[in-house]
Amino acid sequence: MTGGGVSQPPDSQPPAIPYSGDHDGQPRILQLRLRRWGFVQNPPTVGIDGREYVGSWGLMTFEVPADRATHVSVFLQTKNRTGAAATLLLADQAPNLEYSSPAHPAMAGEIGPPNTTVSRGKPIIFVLLALILFAIVAILALLRLMG
Repeated sequence: MTGGGVSQPPDSQPPAIPYSGDHDGQPRILQLRLRRWGFVQNPPTVGIDGREYVGSWGLMTFEVPADRATHVSVFLQTKNRTGAAATLLLADQAPNLEYSSPAHPAMAGEIGPPNTTVSRGKPIIFVLLALILFAIVAILALLRLMG
């Protein structure tokens, strides 16, 4: 730990957000990569043991207790808290997590170890886009036949 009781991650990471809960033990740094996909434009909100932080897409770092489990949650900033996902980061688990937003904000997000999460709803988005494209082609064909 450095002055002020805040652990500093290596220079390649953003500064860690200090833990705001009641904890006197040794901290560790959680690296949380927030990935978005599809039509998701809303910024994420990250919860660490019930405390919420307005997030940004990309890498965020948080100081969390090293000697006990930490509840980590993420949801999209909408009036209904869409795209929600949560996990319990155990004391013996590597402090690296990844959140993948859903392809559409009405679906659930996914949180887990790096490179294990997916954006739910991709097939639905591709089917909808294909239907829209088909409708446009059909309308253009009808207009050509009528003209």
